[in-house]
Amino acid sequence: MPRTRSALPWRTAVLFGALFLVAWWIEDCVIYSVAWSELAIIRLARSLADTIGLTLFVSLIGQAIRFVGHLIAAVLGLIVAAIAEAFDALPATWR
Repeated sequence: MPRTRSALPWRTAVLFGALFLVAWWIEDCVIYSVAWSELAIIRLARSLADTIGLTLFVSLIGQAIRFVGHLIAAVLGLIVAAIAEAFDALPATWR
């Protein structure tokens, strides 16, 4: 019976892996090495957002979302603490 070969030869798989790593490296270079705040379109967008008060509005919305998240985390923490306390109150034979 002839031996079955893999669908993708090792050399091709290694080349695909190397290509992936090079593409990943190039993407990281583009994301982290470009001074995005120095681009004219970004400066224009920032000045327009400051002019119409959008940055204040967005910061208020962000703080509201953060507050709701902390509130939910606090409530869940209290619920989990109550469940743990109730579980500890059970007799050892029931656990």
